[in-house]
This record gives sequence, C-alpha cells and structure tokens, in this order.
Amino acid sequence: MEISGSGSADVPLSVTSDVLMTIRSNLQDLLLTATEDNSGIPATFPADWASGTGKRRWLSATELQTFLTEKIVMLPITPVFPKQKSSSLSSDFDSSANVRVYRVRFYLQGLKATSDCPSMPKMKSIIAHSGREVIVSRRGVSNLFDHSPLNTLHSYELDGNGRVVNVVDNGDLVEFVPGSAFGAPGPFTMWAVDSSSAEWEMLDTSEVVGAYLEFFGTNYAFFK
Repeated sequence: MEISGSGSADVPLSVTSDVLMTIRSNLQDLLLTATEDNSGIPATFPADWASGTGKRRWLSATELQTFLTEKIVMLPITPVFPKQKSSSLSSDFDSSANVRVYRVRFYLQGLKATSDCPSMPKMKSIIAHSGREVIVSRRGVSNLFDHSPLNTLHSYELDGNGRVVNVVDNGDLVEFVPGSAFGAPGPFTMWAVDSSSAEWEMLDTSEVVGAYLEFFGTNYAFFK
C-alpha cells in the first residue's frame, strides 16, 4: 500500500525520538517557567485598601495644565524592567513584576469646593484602560496583550477645605478575587481620564498643585 503526500518522507524515522525528546524538554521548560513565575502569593498594594495609599502615576506640569484646561488627559505608563529606574512620574512601580490592577482613582491635590457652595460638590472621573498593555514577568520578559478597553468611574464629594468626605464610586476595574486564575489588567498602557462631567461650577481649582492616578492591585518581585 502506497501512501501519497509530499511530507511523508521529510522526517526520517531515525530522528523522530530525538525530535520528541526535544519537544518534551521544551514543554517542561515552559511549564517550569510558568510555575516559577506564578508561585507564591503576590504582594497587595496598598496593604490596606480602606486606608492605605496605592501606587501612583503623577501628572507632569504639562499634563496637569492640559487637564485643567480640557478636563480630559491621556496618561501613558511605560513598562518597568529589573534594575531599571522608571520615570519619576511612575517610580512607585519600580522593582514590581507581573503587576495587576483592580482599582484606579484620580485625584487633584488642592481641589476644594467653592466658598459659596451650598453643598459638597462631586469630583467625577471616567478612567479608561486602552486594552493594549504590557505585562512584565518576574524574569523581566515583556508580554504584549490586546483586549477590549476597560473603563471605570471614580467619584467623590469634598468640602471647602479639600477634604474628601465620601467616595461615591470607588473606581473598580475588575473584582478582586484572591487566588483567581484569571489575571486582572496591568498598569502599563495608555490611560485616559475624562472629568468633563464633574460639578466644576462648584469646584475651586485655583489652588491645585498636582494630580495623580492611584492604583490598587498586586505584584511580585523580580527574580534575582
């Protein structure tokens, strides 16, 4: 019986066992790497989500001015790799591997209610993750992912002294489920902040001196 097909003689039987051994070895290496990269319990930042401060991405002077003028701003965060210092605007992410974020908020330092405001005005921000991101493994290997854009709403009420009185919408991107096999998105992407729907007529920006995105999530340390 003759079997036709141009590829039947391309792989000699004498090397089949070697090929299979190589494939098996490569698969074992990949499995070992995946197990090592995901072993252990990631650190949570901040340790206390109710009262702690998360990792921040500060706005530059130009970005802040753009936001105050347009009430919208685009904020990129570049990936962080082992033994590499990132921009001072996002240095909170230094030495952090496999970073995942579950909640993101946006704050203006110095923002307060106007002196004649009869109530506590609401600062409101729609914060969007572009869907195209880089996750850096514990070995310092970057992995590019594309998924649907994500967005969340963060809003809070504040008084005439700029004190946050009540967080109305907490900025959750995805639900935080410890030990889940499904990864949350990472921070290394392009973020968009749109606060055009905030109650600006009752908000005083005359003493605003800074602004930042604040992230809540998990990360590992890089392998040494």
